[in-house]
Amino acid sequence: MTKSNSSSSIDDSAKEAPAKEDQQLQSTTDTKSSSKRKIAIIIAVVIILIAAIGAGAWYLMDQHNKEVWEQEHKTYPVNISILSEGYDPETSSPIPVLIEGTDFEGDSVSIEALVGNTDSEQISLMRGNYTISVSASPFLADGTMFDASASEGEFEVVGDGETGQGNVSLTMTQLNPSDLTEENIAAAKDKLVSLGFNENTANQYADAALNQVNEAKLASQLVDAKARFTAELEQLDSGFENDPRRAGTQMDMNTSAAEYRQKYDALVEDIYSYLTTVLTGDELASLESSQTSWEAEKEAGSQAAGERSIGGTMHALDVNTAAMDYDKERINELLEMMG
Repeated sequence: MTKSNSSSSIDDSAKEAPAKEDQQLQSTTDTKSSSKRKIAIIIAVVIILIAAIGAGAWYLMDQHNKEVWEQEHKTYPVNISILSEGYDPETSSPIPVLIEGTDFEGDSVSIEALVGNTDSEQISLMRGNYTISVSASPFLADGTMFDASASEGEFEVVGDGETGQGNVSLTMTQLNPSDLTEENIAAAKDKLVSLGFNENTANQYADAALNQVNEAKLASQLVDAKARFTAELEQLDSGFENDPRRAGTQMDMNTSAAEYRQKYDALVEDIYSYLTTVLTGDELASLESSQTSWEAEKEAGSQAAGERSIGGTMHALDVNTAAMDYDKERINELLEMMG
């Protein structure tokens, strides 16, 4: 019995030894796996940290590069001085301008904008060299326009990334209304509208310019008409003064006076009729009123002049001579209305 127990005990010990070895081996394996995981985690963390540091460094560098680029490509205000007689930024239209040139990188620049008027936006450009020209005439409040063809200037925009500017002046010469046409007025108005100016306001400026054109045409027509009618009056005066019948018989004098009265009457009517075709509004109303008053005054004055000779051979001469005096006075008044 004793022997049997001993043998059994040895067998159990023999069986337990491999089990312990297996446990030890498993423990060692687990320890190695755990170490590998820790190392892998550490490596991953290190990689993440390196990546984060790299990303942060890249971001900072990128931000720096952006700041440098923005400083280099910063735009600066262009100060434009308008040196033109009568131009008032408060009441005049803006000035359409064309700016062309090359920026500091050698790139071409070409922009159109409105300047001068208080509602115009500030023009800003990068460093570079540019030219500015007036692409269409602006309008003054009364419709006056300018010669845009000779209005240009060169300027440089400089800056240090913080401050800078460009300075240029524009000089425009007023056009004579007689040099304006409906076509260039419409072109100037359309240019304003195409660059964003209010169309209704542009139309008001254009209408004022058209009024100047019409007034200039009328003034020119009146000058020509006045010269023509003055020549007719001088010829009529000369003819009457040198008419030999005035030194003849009473009948000759009466005949001459009657004939020339009709000629003076006709000249008054010609001038008056012409003025009614060119004058309008208050001027026309005033002309018509004064003509009616004059006709009544002439009739009364002529008859009064002939009262002393009623029934005599000189009556017709007295009436017609007085009528001619009224005609001459009225002709001069009408000619004065022509300027």
